[in-house]
Amino acid sequence: MKIVFLFTVICALTFQGIDPEKDYRNFGSAKRLKGKTYVLLLFVSEKNSPWKTDEISKTIGKTREAFSWIRQEAEKYGSKPEFQLYALGNKNDKIFTDYIPESPFEGSKSNSFINHALKKAGYANGFDFVKYAEETSQCENFMVIVFCNAQGRSYALPQSSGDYALNKEYGYALRPREGCVVYAKNPQEKELSPVTIAHETLHLFGAADLYEKTGKNTDYSLFAKAYFENSVMHRTDRNLEFLELDTLTAFLTGLTNSYKSWFEYFLKQ
Repeated sequence: MKIVFLFTVICALTFQGIDPEKDYRNFGSAKRLKGKTYVLLLFVSEKNSPWKTDEISKTIGKTREAFSWIRQEAEKYGSKPEFQLYALGNKNDKIFTDYIPESPFEGSKSNSFINHALKKAGYANGFDFVKYAEETSQCENFMVIVFCNAQGRSYALPQSSGDYALNKEYGYALRPREGCVVYAKNPQEKELSPVTIAHETLHLFGAADLYEKTGKNTDYSLFAKAYFENSVMHRTDRNLEFLELDTLTAFLTGLTNSYKSWFEYFLKQ
């Protein structure tokens, strides 16, 4: 009995040894997938392709669908998260930018784009947004979704344990707010899917990608398919009704503290 207990404790503590660059659990402005989350939706476009009112309404509808699914899945783990949506850049108040990065691979341009969008929306910076949201709501979590009326590969900018360490040591964080950039058009999709919104949102709460890595790591691909075939973090080419929030993602997003030793294999890939 003592041996079993000791093994359980060791497995639980093993999480501390996971690659820090991929350790996003409970850090940043979107900490745990519990309680109320303040969600700022920014609709950004270049002047030659502005958002249309019906496009914005449709996108907000897909966002609500994504959040409804997250809540439904979270309830399986005993949590009932709430999402409060606040949209800017709709109606007559358009948010325009001179340039929209097409993917997370554009380095500093993609990393600074969310703050750039926040400034266009009237916030001084990410700190300013979080402070305003804290003062005007009763939410525990805060996040931004920048919807771009352009083609690109959607991405998230969660806050890691490394950012948190800098915050404690120097009094600031690299990304004081957490947010994602979602594109109206994706090379792999005919139109924006609620699955993409759910996938990127879960990243902000700590979820990790569980994609198959064909050609890079055959074992990883086989294990990922075996363990996470229907996970929203494994594939985004299905409708939400056929997907699930898996046990590893539940742990990483703070829905549960139940850690299994085999989690570490996927988190170190």
